[in-house]
Order: sequence, then C-alpha cells, then structure tokens
Amino acid sequence: MKELQEYEGGLPVTHRQATANDATRLAELLWDHVEEYTPLDPSDRAAYVSACSEHIRGRLGVDLHCWITEDDGFIVAHIYIIVTRKLPKPGKPCAVWGRLSTVRTLPGRRNQGIGGALLERVTAWGREQGLEELVVWPSERSVPFYERAGFKGENDVMEMLFE
Repeated sequence: MKELQEYEGGLPVTHRQATANDATRLAELLWDHVEEYTPLDPSDRAAYVSACSEHIRGRLGVDLHCWITEDDGFIVAHIYIIVTRKLPKPGKPCAVWGRLSTVRTLPGRRNQGIGGALLERVTAWGREQGLEELVVWPSERSVPFYERAGFKGENDVMEMLFE
C-alpha cells in the first residue's frame, strides 16, 4: 500500500514497506551507505549487491522489515527493523522487540524531514505489531535525530566482538 505524504518544502514523497522487487536497489544503497564512510573496492560491488539482494529477499517480511521513501520512484531513504522473538516468560508468551538498522537518507535529501517522517511510520508499525520496544545503536551524529523521535539513551550498549 502506498501512502503520499509531504515533507518540508512541500514536495510529495511516497512512504511504503519495501518488497522483494526493491532488494537489488536496497543492496546498492547499503553498499553506498558503507562507502560514504569507508573506501571500498569497486570491483567487489557486483558480487556484494548480488549476495545482499538475495539475503534481503530471503528475510524480507519474515524477521527483516524495511520501509522506504521514494521520490518519483527513486528510493531516497530507508529504515530496516530486525524483529526478534524473546523466550516466553510468564505473562508474556509472545514478546518481541525490534532493532533499527541502517537508517539512511541520501546525502542530498537530508535535513528535509524525510527521515523523521519515515521513522514516524516505522514506530507506528512497531506499536501496531505489538513490539515490546525498538532499540537502535545510533552514531554520535544521529543521537539528536532519535531523541526528537522519542528514543531515550538511558542504557549503555555493551557488546563483544569476535574477529
């Protein structure tokens, strides 16, 4: 289902859930997201896009959900949610939570309200789905974006990385 919404500046954009048909473009955008901060070998792009798009197709709508914003059919923003079912607890036999991942608006479209509008849709979806919580590990630069949306940084994240 497509929904039309205006962002700051009055230009129309479409916010919708991604489908398998979007997988290749989403994989390209994920490559671009990493490349924005870390130089990548362009000769690896085709293999990455192929493997990543298959990965997205296999998980989309199962435990991976993605919302996109399009302008004239071109994806200008995306947000992923990875949904995790918790072990049943007394009184909560079906608790689930979501982790936001790879939240991005294309550089030329930032600071126009697109990301905030898309995040609003995603949080509404999370409530409708009965998610217990949404979590995100934001970059230092993106903390104000999430705070404006109502996220709180009361808990520090700890992790163990395996090489």
